[in-house]
Amino acid sequence: MAIVIAMANQKGGCGKTTTTVNLAGGLAAAGYKTLVVDADPQGSAIEWRNTHEESQLPFVMIAMATPSIHKELPRFLADSQYEVALIDCPPGGSNKGDIKFRADDITRSAMLAAGAVILPLQPTPMDYRASGSMLPLLMDVAAVKPDLKVCSCSAGSGKAIA
Repeated sequence: MAIVIAMANQKGGCGKTTTTVNLAGGLAAAGYKTLVVDADPQGSAIEWRNTHEESQLPFVMIAMATPSIHKELPRFLADSQYEVALIDCPPGGSNKGDIKFRADDITRSAMLAAGAVILPLQPTPMDYRASGSMLPLLMDVAAVKPDLKVCSCSAGSGKAIA
């Protein structure tokens, strides 16, 4: 079964898609059969792919912006040769009920499908404060999945906090 890693943060523009695509490129270049799952209803990763020549990408990308990723992705991966799947989550997770699509439900589902979660953030006070709102969601998921690994990394510091 493939290793599944979700890139999640409630804040947009923190580097989820950039981290996902660059990590996928590095893993594919290292020889891993890599899948990118665009779970953002805005389709940021798919849009990025469509601006580049798809045949040059060393990994496969699919859209799966649904709150049932934790059910659909394992079935998809069971019939595949992928070794790593990276999920690019939508901005969300702070449990704001007034959002048209329930981004927090999609993010929760992605975390349930994952063995690890990376919270990318820019090295700014706003990003650090915003990432704190992910803690209740992470705690909910960890209650169901206690072996979930969580890593927060700042794009500008070069440091990862596990």
